[in-house]
Amino acid sequence: MALLLGAALLGVYAWGLINVLGVKMDSADGGTDSTPPRPCRPGHRHEVENVTGYSITYLPLRVECQREEGPSYSIAVPEYVNPALLGLSVLTLGSATASLYLPRTRPEERYVPL
Repeated sequence: MALLLGAALLGVYAWGLINVLGVKMDSADGGTDSTPPRPCRPGHRHEVENVTGYSITYLPLRVECQREEGPSYSIAVPEYVNPALLGLSVLTLGSATASLYLPRTRPEERYVPL
């Protein structure tokens, strides 16, 4: 069970990482249309002018568009990725720990009632 949960954990992280690296590649493309990065453009012209850059964190997966004034905002990573990573991490560690403490018996040691 721990191996299956670990594989699911890696799959969800890879999906989020693909989204983050897509933003990074898009903004590293350069050219006149690269600032602010296209994913940081919310569609309102007055907000686009306030965007000064972006930052990427890999744990938790996040791309934040930074503004001159006001709070930054996150983009690009689906909202379910980070909670799924947390839940799968807890379940993977729990099942791996439980497997260490479960009693192990050999077939010849089992009690068979007559």
